Amino acid sequence: MSNEVTPPTKPRRLRLVLALAAALFAGLVLGVVADRLYLWASQRPPDPRLIGDWVAVGAADNEENIIRFHQDGTYDSTLLRKADGMFTQVWQVSHQYLWVNRDTIEMYDTFHGWTTRKLVLEGEELKVLYNGEVWRLKRKSG
Repeated sequence: MSNEVTPPTKPRRLRLVLALAAALFAGLVLGVVADRLYLWASQRPPDPRLIGDWVAVGAADNEENIIRFHQDGTYDSTLLRKADGMFTQVWQVSHQYLWVNRDTIEMYDTFHGWTTRKLVLEGEELKVLYNGEVWRLKRKSG
């Protein structure tokens, strides 16, 4: 009996190299597919239901705060107060918003700068989640 070790034959070594190459290729393909799925899920187009006029729920009877989101990435905030039975405009400001993903936007205002807010759209109601608070809005009719 001899103490020599015989090296593997060439066909066996070739099979190992081909198996390794196939595993690496499969990993690459699965990685690309997973990346494309992630991008599709996170960068879908913005929700068009946000566009339009929204009124703050729970405001005082003599006040109406209206937020109007425009398609071009701007929004207007208007405060109306009732005096002598009629609403009159107290102030109006216009700022920008950016879509972060399907349900998150960044809104700009002069007091806080850019802030990230999560949107929950349920029919004609909109909840804006920001800094542990829930801002409830409903679609303005008429």
